[in-house]
Parts: sequence; structure tokens; C-alpha cells
Amino acid sequence: MLSLRKYVRRAKRVSNTAPAPFNIDEFIDLIVLKPAGKTTWKENRYIRRQVRTNPKAAQAWEDAKVTSPHEHFSLRVYHFPLAKMAAICLLATLIGVGIYAFTRYYRVRVSVQVENKQKQQTHFANKRLSEVAGMIEENYSRKVIFDREALKTTQLSGRMDPTMPLDEFLDELRYNNVETYIDKKGDIHIR
Repeated sequence: MLSLRKYVRRAKRVSNTAPAPFNIDEFIDLIVLKPAGKTTWKENRYIRRQVRTNPKAAQAWEDAKVTSPHEHFSLRVYHFPLAKMAAICLLATLIGVGIYAFTRYYRVRVSVQVENKQKQQTHFANKRLSEVAGMIEENYSRKVIFDREALKTTQLSGRMDPTMPLDEFLDELRYNNVETYIDKKGDIHIR
């Protein structure tokens, strides 16, 4: 790192050197290459500085614009590689945020929807049919409808496994002389 004294000496030395004389032919060559994107950033900076400060360079710039109307002459700075890199970084960031939000959303959704059900078999002895109907509604999420109210007090014995399919459980009820059917809505009717 330069000390302040060395920096001041260096600045004086640089400012005391005379700038290179302006060469109109080299400047026109640079102007012709600029629209094609074949100039470096230093050359572009040199062109901008000369057009602003040097009347000959400004006149050469205007002449180039008039003689080549199909070319795009502009003093604005174009950083295509930088712009492309910024666009790619923005796109990657948006994709990353989208993936994170997607996985986070569905992780929460899954944890909310998972229900803990008892995995053990439930044996029941001498239970009323209305209590068994409540167990069916709880485990299978189906509505149970009694066709006759007198059936609610019927005593029943058997087992209920929450992992057992509904059809198998209804078959076990039929062994206990309980007639069932399922209507079009999916409700279970006991007759």
C-alpha cells in the first residue's frame, strides 16, 4: 500500500505528463469499431471523453452518425456481459427462492394433513350398534344412517382394525346379522 507522501508524488508525476496528441485517423478507426462491439472499455471511455472535450472528435462522431445511419452510435455505456451475468444471477436466485418456497409450503401442508390414528385393533363386546356406528364414522370418515331407530340399541360383539378396509368390516357386521349397504353419496345405511 502506498503511503500518502508516495501517493502525492505519484499523482504529481502522472498529472505532469503531457497527454498524447489527438490523432483523428485513430479516433475514426475506433468510432467505426465501436458499434460492432469490438472496442474495449478503455477505448469506449476514451471515445466518450474525447467527444465531450474535443471539438474535432465531436465533429468526427457526428459525421460517423450521418454517414452510417444503419449503425447504432451511442455514447452510453453498454455492459452486455455484466448485464447477462446479472440476469443469470437474478434468474438463479428466483429459481432457488421458488424451490425453497415450494418445498417449505408442501412440507407444512404434509405435516398438517397427517393424522395419527390408532394402529391397534379394538375389540368390543356387547356394545350398542349406535356406538359401533360412531367408531365407523371416526375411522372411515363415512356417515352412518339407521333405516330403523330400533336398530340403535342392538347389542354387538366383534373387533375393529383401523387399517382394515371398510368392506371387510361391513362383512364382519353381516356375520352378526346386521344388514348394510352403501348409497350413491357414499353413506353407510344399516337396515
